[in-house]
Formats: sequence, C-alpha cells, structure tokens
Amino acid sequence: MMVRPAKREDVRYVFENLREQDRYEVESVNPGVPTEVMADVSFDTSAVRIAIEDNGGNVVAVCGLAMLWVGVCSIWFLSTDNVSRVMVSLTRELKKSLMSGLKKMGCHRAEAKSIATHGVAHRWRQILGGT
Repeated sequence: MMVRPAKREDVRYVFENLREQDRYEVESVNPGVPTEVMADVSFDTSAVRIAIEDNGGNVVAVCGLAMLWVGVCSIWFLSTDNVSRVMVSLTRELKKSLMSGLKKMGCHRAEAKSIATHGVAHRWRQILGGT
C-alpha cells in the first residue's frame, strides 16, 4: 500500500468507482450533480489531497482536508470496493498523513460528516479518534 498526494484523475477515478455506501451518501447530498463535477469540486476546494494505492498500484481511496474556518478543517474520505485490501495498514498511515496535514494547515479541529446509515464510516471515524 502507498499513500501519496492525489492528482485530479485519482479523485475522478474514485468518484466514478465508489463503493455502494459512499455512492449513496454522495448522491444523497448532491442529487443530480455529475460525478465529474463532484470530483473536481472536492479536488479544487481541498488544501490537502491524498490518494491511497493498493500493492498493485491501483487507487482504492482518496481523502482530503478543506479549511472551513480559521483552525477548523473538514475531512472527506471516499473509496472503491477494493479498499478492503488495504484497510488495516490504511488506517495507521492515514492517521499519520491526516495529522500532518492538519498541523501544516494550522488546524486544531477537524470535522468529518457522514450520513446516519453509513455504519462503516461511523466506526472508522471512531478508530481514527473522532466521535
């Protein structure tokens, strides 16, 4: 698994190949908005963008940090069905990368929102230290 800065095409790829729960969440918040537009807005508004590759070099997830207010960031994370291949090592590496990004941006608080029915996202937020 490799964590690296995300390129626009990485974000577009994941948006086009979202796992079912992520697709439902994204489309619930952005009904009728084309996938490419959602991907580009996520890329353009994020100061930190991270791509996660599996051992074969395939992008399986992307995440980003966007400044909401001074010292407060929003964290987003989206993945393909293949993210399960790297989930254990991803959690450890992503925690380091996100904390580094938050420090660089001068953030003392981060928010990560998810739809009430997305149990996987809720459990993962708790593992990463959120509530």
